[in-house]
Amino acid sequence: SADESTIWSFLAPAEVEMLTTHRTRRALATSLLLLSACAPPAETVLPSSQGPLTEPSPATAANVVGICGGAFYDVDPSCNGPNARIGFVAGGPGAGTEADRTIVDALLPWQRLLWQGENSGIPQVFTGSRSKTITVNFPTGTGAVCGITPNDPGGSISRILLIPATSCGNIQTGPITVVLRHEITHVLGWEGQSHGGSVPRNSSITGAATGRCTTFLPASASLGPIPPNVCPHEVEVINRAYTSGWSPDQDELFNQEILMGTDASPRSLSVAVGASATIAAPHWQSWPSDQLVSRTPYDLGWSVAPSTLATVSGTGVVTGSQAGSGKVLLRAQSAPPPGYALWTPFQLRGDSVELSVTTPPPVSLQVSDIVVRDAGTDAIVSLPITAPGTYAIDAVVIGTPTWTMLQWSVIDSRSPSVTLVDSTYAPNVRHTFTAYPGDSYSRRFTMRPFSGGTEGFYHIRDIPICVTGGNQLLANTKTSSKSGPVPNMVGGCF
Repeated sequence: SADESTIWSFLAPAEVEMLTTHRTRRALATSLLLLSACAPPAETVLPSSQGPLTEPSPATAANVVGICGGAFYDVDPSCNGPNARIGFVAGGPGAGTEADRTIVDALLPWQRLLWQGENSGIPQVFTGSRSKTITVNFPTGTGAVCGITPNDPGGSISRILLIPATSCGNIQTGPITVVLRHEITHVLGWEGQSHGGSVPRNSSITGAATGRCTTFLPASASLGPIPPNVCPHEVEVINRAYTSGWSPDQDELFNQEILMGTDASPRSLSVAVGASATIAAPHWQSWPSDQLVSRTPYDLGWSVAPSTLATVSGTGVVTGSQAGSGKVLLRAQSAPPPGYALWTPFQLRGDSVELSVTTPPPVSLQVSDIVVRDAGTDAIVSLPITAPGTYAIDAVVIGTPTWTMLQWSVIDSRSPSVTLVDSTYAPNVRHTFTAYPGDSYSRRFTMRPFSGGTEGFYHIRDIPICVTGGNQLLANTKTSSKSGPVPNMVGGCF
């Protein structure tokens, strides 16, 4: 093991005095080693009064006291309260710019996975001081180190000790960033004796030989180095410890791929207010093999944050409601297929698609269309007009600026040299006229919108009128079955 005097040199004199009231100096040094990144149980030097360390059995592990004094299995959530913000700062003789950079590199893979459970109370890690601050004591030099995460009196953790490899004895050593990355596991509550136990350590998914999960050390240093990476499985145990709870019967997690999210497409969606677009998510994706598992849209709970931004249907149709930016959340609401585990943040928070809702581009003031109605019933009338009665032409005015007046220019085909001019004022968009029995002509309407003295774009429409007492309509002809050609007769009316 590490030289005992070296370990004690990293503790303040007051701490030494307080800690020695609980047990002998030798026993304390051993307890510190149990929380190290480099202390496989079989290699730890124990007081002569104890036998070799063994991993807790599942039957008893749930009843033992965690590293911070709380009940635990693998992770002791009493090390950090819900929503804890944990900061890491460099200290010791090796503190400085390079040490700060090492902290950043060690934290990044933890941050990428932990942040997904932020809204569920999962602890978050940062550089710099926070409500809970961990001091990382750096030695001088850049060589290999071992790491120790000691308990303070009362069961809390406030420091990580990085010790030069030359003083580590049999404790497992490694590059300083890798060792620090592992020690962060203990700050987050992972116990330091079995480092997860034999199941995760030997799994083909999470085992030490895969190098995927920094928590799960090889059973001895001769079997391999400290794994350099952070994997979803070791973070998922933390997720469950803080939400639904983690217990010995969940060890099957380490032999299952985790469904982390969807293959949603597109990953960034832009819709205008009032417009719609569809997000497709036919599969859930697993880690580490990136398998695609077929699912339906109804296996997801769809929502928009903030909710005022848009609406989303159960099939992924997004309709913009208000300009702004947010997310469409796709939450796993069905159980995972057999043989897979479910990433807790995917279940509680959801996968996400970036959403931008835009204001439609401005439309210039214009009359875009008309609607012909029966003036008495307001029923829409198809053209040509074939029955006597009073009719209304309703102009459809759109765009900006807000219109104030419509000017109507009307030409009767029977008197094409005469133009009737009329005006209506907002909100009146209606012009009326009467069709009489025997009429066969057309009216040309030209509608010009105004906003004060500013004229918008006009619209022209011909309205054919063919009220001939029941005579048939025939396309593209102006002949009468009774008397031959009729002046000004509308095409198709005879």
